[in-house]
Amino acid sequence: MLKLIIFGVVTLLSSIIPAVFGQQCSVGRTLQYRDPRGVTHNYLFSWENPPTASLELDWDGANSVCRRHCMNLVSLESAAENTFVKQHISSGRKRYIWTSGRKTGQSWTWTGSGVGIGLDRRRSDWSHTGGAGIPQPDNRENNPRLEGYNGIEESCLAIFNNFYNDGLKWHDVS
Repeated sequence: MLKLIIFGVVTLLSSIIPAVFGQQCSVGRTLQYRDPRGVTHNYLFSWENPPTASLELDWDGANSVCRRHCMNLVSLESAAENTFVKQHISSGRKRYIWTSGRKTGQSWTWTGSGVGIGLDRRRSDWSHTGGAGIPQPDNRENNPRLEGYNGIEESCLAIFNNFYNDGLKWHDVS
């Protein structure tokens, strides 16, 4: 299982969650972004928040930290949002982050919003390469025909920053 140093970018959940569930939300430095539809999103970039800046977590751990902030790992539902987040990763010089992308069966979904993730590279940002040198998602760690096989499903979506000389791109990881 890959453990990423940066646990990711998170997007704000409805303010109703603390009221309904009585949850206390941790405070962090958030950045607002207004998408092309005019909807405002709040982001907590872990590397800019002192209490989370040095955390090294797997996907579940990162998701738990986000939930403590009444947030979810980021769901990249538009090209503009994807560009905004990637620019922030680049300016922060981060090698990789977690997203809310998860694979269930043969389908990928943004767990933060429930929106499906397509495999069409014209409407998504999957890399053309990875550890096995083939397009993402490749489920390399769970494919006995590929180098790196260990029997673990690659069911999480991370953004790697030029990890395979491919720029800032989506990769499936375990």
